[in-house]
Amino acid sequence: MNKTGTEPDLREKINIKQELNGEARVDARVFVYYLQYLTYGGLERREKQMTALEDFEKYISKHFDDRMEMNYYDERNREVSHMPTALNLLGHCWEMEGDVTKAIREYKKSLDSKPKNNAAYWHIRRLEG
Repeated sequence: MNKTGTEPDLREKINIKQELNGEARVDARVFVYYLQYLTYGGLERREKQMTALEDFEKYISKHFDDRMEMNYYDERNREVSHMPTALNLLGHCWEMEGDVTKAIREYKKSLDSKPKNNAAYWHIRRLEG
């Protein structure tokens, strides 16, 4: 099964040099916030976990402009590298918080940013049943 369930994604994947190996790439600062959220949760340090989530969300919000037409294939919206993956990770945090509405919102933003070959399809299908 591929990420979106459609065949054209394989061709798209081959055409994008950054994704030849099928790997997920993420901005370093985004990954730090995600790891802090997971780590503090595992250590049962709820206050620090929530601070990490708030910082993560602020960082994404600061660099994400709803009014800007996001396009994965050009160089706009590059303050945060790999924004679609960043949004998927933020969605996963909200999912772990039990807030499915916020999780789906972030996954849909990810799809708006990168509509092809995006794991957000899988997450949304799983959450919506």
